[in-house]
Amino acid sequence: MVYIPKWKIALTIVVSLISILYCLPTVLPASSQAWMKQNLPGWMPVNAIRLGLDLQGGSHLLLQVDIESVVKQTVEDIVTSLRTELRDKKIGFDTLSNSATGIKVVLSDAASVSEASRIIRGMDTGLVLSSKDATIEGAFDEKALKQISNQTISRSIEIVNRRLNGSGTTEPIIQREGTDRILVQIPGLDNPERVKEL
Repeated sequence: MVYIPKWKIALTIVVSLISILYCLPTVLPASSQAWMKQNLPGWMPVNAIRLGLDLQGGSHLLLQVDIESVVKQTVEDIVTSLRTELRDKKIGFDTLSNSATGIKVVLSDAASVSEASRIIRGMDTGLVLSSKDATIEGAFDEKALKQISNQTISRSIEIVNRRLNGSGTTEPIIQREGTDRILVQIPGLDNPERVKEL
């Protein structure tokens, strides 16, 4: 016959009882949990265990951030500001246009190239400038594009986080996935359309 010391039996019983005590709020209905929070001492476990997406079910979305639109909008903003700034400084230009990742300015006088270049650099340090005669071209390099991408993703995560937390959802998981995607997981909410609306 196998002999088990009494202290091991007692320890096993105590650990089992403590485990049951800690799990009890999870299996009880919400009304019982509320009663436990009000009436039991502070050292007693009264909070239910939060079940994750794998145990409870819920919504899993992968959102993609449109980085190209952000870069395009940034370039358009630079062109708009540059047009005003050049007029204010009385620097004449024939054309001022933008491409997907940069700008092009054809000045009326080649002597104004250095002054115009200084103004452009002051608007955005990420633009790499090159000039020939009276033409200045500026384009975002890889480092600047990556910085714009990182800032856009960070802002998007903050916005998604604010909207989901403000809606009363419980503990959403919001994190970056890859270069331009945001992973959103919400345990307990089985309606992805509702999440998209938020």
